[in-house]
Amino acid sequence: MRIIFLFVVFFCNLLVYAQFKVIFSSRTFHPNSETDTLNTLKAIEDFEIEQLDWMYCDSKIKLNKLTEKNIPFSLAINPMIPDSSGYCTAKFRVLDIEGKPIVAPWMKNWSNKNLFWGCANNKDFYELFLSKCKKYADLKCYGIFVDDAKMNFQFADKNGCFCDKCLEEFSSYLLNKKSIDNKFNYKEYILNTKRDTFFDKKYSLEFQQFQKKSVIDFHLKWMDELKKYTNNKIKFVTNNYGGNWGEIYSLFDIGLAEINEKNNSLEIIEKISDKLKINKKEQYLSFASTNSYDNFKFILHSYFNNIVCILPWDHVLNESFGDNKIKRYYANIEEIKPIFDFLKNSNLKECDTLILKDQLKRIKYKETIKYIKLFEDSENYYLSLYNDLNNDKKIKLKVLNHKLKYSLILSDVFKTKLISKKKISGTIILLKFQK
Repeated sequence: MRIIFLFVVFFCNLLVYAQFKVIFSSRTFHPNSETDTLNTLKAIEDFEIEQLDWMYCDSKIKLNKLTEKNIPFSLAINPMIPDSSGYCTAKFRVLDIEGKPIVAPWMKNWSNKNLFWGCANNKDFYELFLSKCKKYADLKCYGIFVDDAKMNFQFADKNGCFCDKCLEEFSSYLLNKKSIDNKFNYKEYILNTKRDTFFDKKYSLEFQQFQKKSVIDFHLKWMDELKKYTNNKIKFVTNNYGGNWGEIYSLFDIGLAEINEKNNSLEIIEKISDKLKINKKEQYLSFASTNSYDNFKFILHSYFNNIVCILPWDHVLNESFGDNKIKRYYANIEEIKPIFDFLKNSNLKECDTLILKDQLKRIKYKETIKYIKLFEDSENYYLSLYNDLNNDKKIKLKVLNHKLKYSLILSDVFKTKLISKKKISGTIILLKFQK
């Protein structure tokens, strides 16, 4: 047995790994204008995409091209869908205590005009939402992707929605739980007592729970109707930010979690993976950075925790949230595709490091090592040395036996440098041994 070549990659442990799937996000179907130089179909072909999620499109002509390529796709909908006037008019929307439509904090500087969120207790908005979902189902999507599924409850820090319907429903909700006057109006109570809604301990938490229940009931109702409409041939997908599977997100079949650039760590991914072992949900992760090395790290960490990271293309960069002009990232095929090709063709499982005890004797390493793990596929063993991601110190590995030869592959992708024929530096060292 001998070392035939070496990767420098980021690696973590799991007993058996799922089959890798190349999933893609194109928020709109490019090109979407005469000046748009991007092309969704070309990117699908170049990256050899197997599934497309989180796309806003209702063009039958464009979507038929995906169907012709046998690419399953989900179509996105959010609480800001325009009403019959083509705009998000206030009559269907979440209102603050002053009766003004609420805009999400991260959207306040956006140039879009339609930023008002629909109310979960508004029957007209429900019909608008359901009608759009049925239209999507007719376009042969495999799933409905609900962007910002928390709806009214997203504004829980402000209590939620104070529209007439919510106030009426809340009074009914309280009548079943508390002794109140049947003419009770929460908005009037707040204004008359001059209380800050957030600090009103008597009814504030009840109102927040009511808002959450309203959102849950809203989703359960349209999901049930859409299952009947499609003969149960539809899946429900949402962007469960940070891998959250709370009461609202748990209604969905699949979560696509956006991970903030500051949380690009093994620990975050491991926590998400642990949750999946309990709730048995299907989870994808979404991450994009202008730093290619961070993208590689995240993709590999996700895969080796049995979670698919969707290919970073047409992704909003976290640094641009709140800006007037959102910045998007489009992966370079020469950088990203080799990583996805490697993972797509891998079928790894963990095995005992004792198998390579003789080889381990010939390797020395320094600095903080969190663990040594060994993996195998049908042809090779992969030995990984891993240190704490939060530790700035790098592993220094030295192969004692000069007869052990190796070379770097993917070095151009990772832009790593071979320090010498005897020493390698990197957060993860992965030695590949031929069986």
